[in-house]
Amino acid sequence: MTILIERDLGTDGIAYVQQCLRQAQGLSSKLLELPLTSGKAYAPIPERTSVNRAKSFNEGGLITRHETNVWLVEHLWNLWQIEGDGTLVLQDIWAKPSDPAAQRTHSKKFFNNANVYYFLEEDDTNVSAMESTIRSIASYLLVAVFTGYVIRDSDLLPDRLVGHEIIDALARATKEVFVSAYDQEGLVIWRR
Repeated sequence: MTILIERDLGTDGIAYVQQCLRQAQGLSSKLLELPLTSGKAYAPIPERTSVNRAKSFNEGGLITRHETNVWLVEHLWNLWQIEGDGTLVLQDIWAKPSDPAAQRTHSKKFFNNANVYYFLEEDDTNVSAMESTIRSIASYLLVAVFTGYVIRDSDLLPDRLVGHEIIDALARATKEVFVSAYDQEGLVIWRR
C-alpha cells in the first residue's frame, strides 16, 4: 500500500475546486458562496510526488482509486473524532431523481429538485460502503462534502425529498469539500 501525504496545492488547488463546483447546481453552487479563497486546498498523494505533478489534476496514474478510498475512509474517521458529528454527502451531478439507477441503488440517498445526493453516516463508513456509494454515482466528477450538519437515514421522509433549507444548512456547515482529480483516481480537498 502506498503511503499518502497531504500536499498543499495553494491557489491552484482552490481554483480547481471552484472549477469543479461550477459544473453543477444545488449543493455545489451553494458551496461556491463559501469563502473558498480563505481556506486551504491539498491532495493526498504519494510522498515523493513533485508539486508540479501534484497540480496536474487531469493526469492519472498517480494513485489507485482503492488507495484513495482507503485514505478517505481513514480521513473521515479522523474528522468524526475531531468534529464529534457530521455527514459525508456526495452529489451526483449528472443523475436526476427520476433516473432508474438513482431509484434502484440501495445506497443512502436524498433528493432536492433535480439533484441526487448520497450520504454516509459515521456508523456505516468503511471502504466497502465508500466504494459501493461511489459506484452508485453516474457522474464522472465526484463532488462531496464533510459537513457538520447531521443527516440521519431514519429522519428522511419516504419520498427522500429535502427542502432548500437543508441544502443551505449543509453548505453553511461544510468543513471540507472533496472533488475527484487525477483521472478520477484521486482527490483534491478544500478545507475551511
